[in-house]
Amino acid sequence: MKIDYGTQSKGKLLQATVDKPALDIFFTPKGSKAVCNSACNGCYYLSYFQSEKTAITSSQVPKLVEKSSFLGYSSVFLITSEILLAENWQEIIKSTGDTYINTNGKIIAEKEQSILEELESSGIEQIVLTANIPGFHLGLDLTDEKLVQKAFENIHNYESKKFNTIATVIVTSENYSHLSEMTYYVKNVYKANGVKFISHLPLPPDGIYDLSPSLEQLQLVIESISELREVFDVDEFSIQRSGTIGSQGLSDFKKKQFCPAGDSLITLVSQEEGSPVTPCIFISNVQIGNINGGIPVIDDNQLDSFLQLKEQAIQNGYCPAHFLSNQNGNNSQFVQIQVSEAKNEI
Repeated sequence: MKIDYGTQSKGKLLQATVDKPALDIFFTPKGSKAVCNSACNGCYYLSYFQSEKTAITSSQVPKLVEKSSFLGYSSVFLITSEILLAENWQEIIKSTGDTYINTNGKIIAEKEQSILEELESSGIEQIVLTANIPGFHLGLDLTDEKLVQKAFENIHNYESKKFNTIATVIVTSENYSHLSEMTYYVKNVYKANGVKFISHLPLPPDGIYDLSPSLEQLQLVIESISELREVFDVDEFSIQRSGTIGSQGLSDFKKKQFCPAGDSLITLVSQEEGSPVTPCIFISNVQIGNINGGIPVIDDNQLDSFLQLKEQAIQNGYCPAHFLSNQNGNNSQFVQIQVSEAKNEI
């Protein structure tokens, strides 16, 4: 089956890198506090809700999406824990026109055909599930590996529609040298249409620093991805590289398009007056503005400070979020790794 190498979300990110502003709407699927049906270590969602912040609720999202277009944002990213927990998830999906969802797979494993029928009727084409590959994701407390496999099985056994499936595989300091084995597991066991590799970021409150891959380890990851792309026909099985893997091996031109955070992508986490606006879903501790009268207002000084750090990080091979999350209170120190230009970029 011929598939599209990219994803709708990747397309929106690429638009943001060419100055078409985008907005992350960070919301909770139930109530006004953090809630999820899993408890993964280092989860970016939970890192935003360590305090008593009042989150954007699922009921607020459709109106915020509508409002975003009037504010000049060309696209919106829906950021939450498990979107299928929201009672109005179909309304939310319709508001953005998204044809994909990100999920941990639990609800698909449990509800089987009924939830897949709802996904089909909502226009979903692609389902992105977080992988939990036996022996390779120890310590991350991801969704039970049997439930993840069951979710993939339910999707592939659904006869009414053939969804495109992508497995998001978290790369750690312990599995970074095993990309080939993990790729074949995704292809042969999950029977997914592709894999997307992302780096483990030790985000608070429970991210594990020892599991976050070093820049040297990510260099090997990038080389492995390039080698694997030579093995598989992209029309049959896609191998994608998340921005969290870093900017090593990218041309200067690609580095300029690497990360829209702060420039043309901002993150809203609350509609409370004065609540912070951040540059990225993975960077909860950097403020570049605040909410004023329900509208995100950017502080030029805060933004300039972040953009300087972002530029340094990218030029030294890092994803800015990876660099910041690994500081653990230390002074910022860049370690530059020289990597030959990658044959296949992100």
